[in-house]
Amino acid sequence: KSKGKSSGASEYSESEAAAMKPPKLRSLDVFSGCGGLSEGFHQAGVSDTLWAIEMWEPAAQAFRLNNPSTTVFTEDCNVLLKLVMSGEKVNSLGQKLPQKGDVEMLCGGPPCQGFSGMNRFNSRTYSKFKNSLVVSFLR
Repeated sequence: KSKGKSSGASEYSESEAAAMKPPKLRSLDVFSGCGGLSEGFHQAGVSDTLWAIEMWEPAAQAFRLNNPSTTVFTEDCNVLLKLVMSGEKVNSLGQKLPQKGDVEMLCGGPPCQGFSGMNRFNSRTYSKFKNSLVVSFLR
């Protein structure tokens, strides 16, 4: 073969290529919205989102419609993540929580409206609260 040149034909059969592909990670999407970030990871073959947290019900409902096998929680991420970290099995609605070792990847898009220069209300108390949610994600 030439240096770094490919003849265009694959060296591996489809089954060999599939066997070499790493398994998808089990992920939890925090501040999931309607699921755009999770969908990107799914299409890239990186992960399957098994759990999602989204406070805004319309976005959570859209996530559920597009991902029927995902458990979508519509509650404060601080409360839910504390339950998970303390080893609780279910939340107050009876939804099964991920247990230690279940989540292999954490992804999310924390609210950033308070950091935006385009948001003329970014100094208000609610925007400052939303800014603090970035810390919740990083814990």
